[in-house]
Amino acid sequence: MCSSDLAAPWVPAGGHFHPATVLEGVEPGMAIARDEVFGPVVGLIAAGTLDEAIEIHNGVAYGLSGSIFTRDLATAETFIAAARVGIVHVNGETAGAEPHVPFGGTKGSSSWSREQGHAAAEFYTQTKTVYVDGLPTVGPFDRDPGATGAGRA
Repeated sequence: MCSSDLAAPWVPAGGHFHPATVLEGVEPGMAIARDEVFGPVVGLIAAGTLDEAIEIHNGVAYGLSGSIFTRDLATAETFIAAARVGIVHVNGETAGAEPHVPFGGTKGSSSWSREQGHAAAEFYTQTKTVYVDGLPTVGPFDRDPGATGAGRA
């Protein structure tokens, strides 16, 4: 385990603060590997091949984002195609998304919708389909100005 011993002076005594931590020797079945951790903690899992790494990566209940660090474009493309996540980063951290592109995950990290960008309109819009049968075909300018009742101008 590697951890920062630097205590932030702005953290009140007795508060909840965890320094940046890297955990080595993590196995896929461990809680640190299976649960979403919202803090400066990362668990390292060794994989012998790209296929094994993808299997480990996809073997969790969550799928907001994933990342691969590589110098090989074919390796990156393989990961992009196989990763069951909403956002893929190549040679970058998994945090952050641009506000003009759709944002959202898969599996347990998702509401199965996307927000931000053009997808935001769909995310915040509820559509309604209406069928009207059996009424006279009257345009908005064909109404009788003296008529009364619901739906009459």
